[in-house]
Amino acid sequence: MIRNRIGLIFSKDGQDKNLDEEEVLVKTERNLRNFLVAGS
Repeated sequence: MIRNRIGLIFSKDGQDKNLDEEEVLVKTERNLRNFLVAGS
């Protein structure tokens, strides 16, 4: 799924593959927010 792919893109290492989808989405949202703030 695209969501999982995004989660993996933003994961620091392969351990995040073991997270369930909800955890991945929460972490991805946080990482995206940090990424956007850092880029602005």
